[in-house]
Amino acid sequence: MIRAVRHIVATVTAVRFALSARRDLLLELLALQHQVAVLARSNRLCFANTPITLRMSSNYHVES
Repeated sequence: MIRAVRHIVATVTAVRFALSARRDLLLELLALQHQVAVLARSNRLCFANTPITLRMSSNYHVES
């Protein structure tokens, strides 16, 4: 019985940690996209000679 409770607690802890890490990454992505958008509007960032295509979207899809 005690082993089962420990397993449940460990599983719940792992799930909470994974969701927390995912939330942190999504917030970091949102912040970085905002920074790129602000730099693009300020004419301080030029994408013309950049080999990487950056796509900014105002529609963020977050799975729950």
